[in-house]
Amino acid sequence: MNLVHVLDCTLRDGGYCNQWKFGFENTKKITKGLVDSGIDIIECGFISDKVIYDKNVTKFCTIEQIADVIPKNRNNKLFVAMMNYGEYDINNLPVNNGCSIDGIRVAFHKKDLREALKICKKINEKGYKVFVQAMVSLCYSDEEFLELIKLVNDLEPYAFYIVDSFGMMKNKDLIRLFYMVEYNLKKDIWIGFHSHNNMQLAYSNAQTLVGLETNRN
Repeated sequence: MNLVHVLDCTLRDGGYCNQWKFGFENTKKITKGLVDSGIDIIECGFISDKVIYDKNVTKFCTIEQIADVIPKNRNNKLFVAMMNYGEYDINNLPVNNGCSIDGIRVAFHKKDLREALKICKKINEKGYKVFVQAMVSLCYSDEEFLELIKLVNDLEPYAFYIVDSFGMMKNKDLIRLFYMVEYNLKKDIWIGFHSHNNMQLAYSNAQTLVGLETNRN
């Protein structure tokens, strides 16, 4: 692998352990600590218009609310939020003015693929980096996965993810999916890997991925 970046999703995925109740001041300490520790991409939480905003919870209704937990000194780190398809009206997203998050990770199931990619396009047009998170990569046949990659190429996002939503992926599965992406995804699009550790394989899969011979980021 060429350039490898680490995305920390403590404030988003970690919220399943504490109902996202990190506390406002503690959330600011966490984001600053992640910047100071050299993490490349920091996910601040969810953006959704299906929740009532509470500053002590990392589920946000607007990007202005997210801006309040981002350190003034970003030290060239990327800040993102995750949006589940269908949980945020993209028409409410303002044009990126550089004062809040840099990008949005869009998570969606296979049945919502085409509509979700339309949302991704609108996010892109508003000046944000788009991370395409097609959940449960193993639920796609090879033919379907290649069609997905083709559609992503038309979109030209910042990154396209291989996603192990249920922690079921073995090394051979990851390698098979990676090489489909490697040989078919446009070269300037980053390949992401989002793992879960249900079978205690997340770290070993990450080691496998970064050890592959490729010039890809």
